[in-house]
Amino acid sequence: GIFKLTDFREQLDYLFDHGFDKGATVGYKQFDELLNFSQGQLTIITGVPNSGKSAFLDQILIRLAQKEEWPIGVCSFENQPVEKHAANLSATYVGKSFFVKDRKMSADEYVTATQFLNKYFFWFKMKDEDISPEGILNRAKQLVRTQGIKALVIDPYNYMEHKRNGRATETEYISGILSDFCNFAKDYAVHVFLVAHPTKIRKNPVTHDFEVPNLYDISGSAHFFNKADNGFTVYRNRATNLVTVHVQKVRFFYNGEIGSADFNYDVYSGQYTEINDDPFQTPIPDNPRAGIRSVLPPEKEQPF
Repeated sequence: GIFKLTDFREQLDYLFDHGFDKGATVGYKQFDELLNFSQGQLTIITGVPNSGKSAFLDQILIRLAQKEEWPIGVCSFENQPVEKHAANLSATYVGKSFFVKDRKMSADEYVTATQFLNKYFFWFKMKDEDISPEGILNRAKQLVRTQGIKALVIDPYNYMEHKRNGRATETEYISGILSDFCNFAKDYAVHVFLVAHPTKIRKNPVTHDFEVPNLYDISGSAHFFNKADNGFTVYRNRATNLVTVHVQKVRFFYNGEIGSADFNYDVYSGQYTEINDDPFQTPIPDNPRAGIRSVLPPEKEQPF
């Protein structure tokens, strides 16, 4: 269990010659400067209820599949049934509504979206699975071997079946679970996205608006901040309906920095558009090797 420098000299030489490899980006100019996603890391996402945490994560997943060809394992308790989640992802992919008639995607666009999702997304069957943290990671390991997943989504943390040893405190239990997620990410070169709800939701005494929570506000333990490699909060301003993503932790400098990025949200397609970017830009094209055509531009009508 002991290393000498000669045991990893080749890797050290690579870092000297090339530096650290930057992680995967999603095609948002401002957000990409704040955060990119390396395999082998844990990113924790939080926010007040109905702020768009899962919807923003869906946008990230779509873009990682398009741009980086990442197969993705999805253990989402809140996006049930799975066909509803697939409908939402299809709308985000195409840039048009799945349901609203005058904004609905065409039959051809629907087929293209289903081909894309079938290639890159693998959903856990909630009714048939051991949904303890250990059970989820065991199934995720199978997906690494059989489908080569590069990302794992667990949404949200509190829906898992937690079987805490009676002698362990809640803080000790959470520390162990997060260590398991981190070890899985490193051992299998997978980026783990964990959504966790805050319990300490404060209101501004003057405006009565919810204040922006952080990873320390998540129920149970400060380890949600301490053990995460990256963490961000999705916050929707109720007065302006603008969404701000606050990047609150980036462990490694080559993955980004602390800061925030503002977005418009299209309620019909579920697509996010950076405020500082051209709001009518064509979404990021698919990787040409993927054999899937590019998505269409979003509707020009802004929801706000």
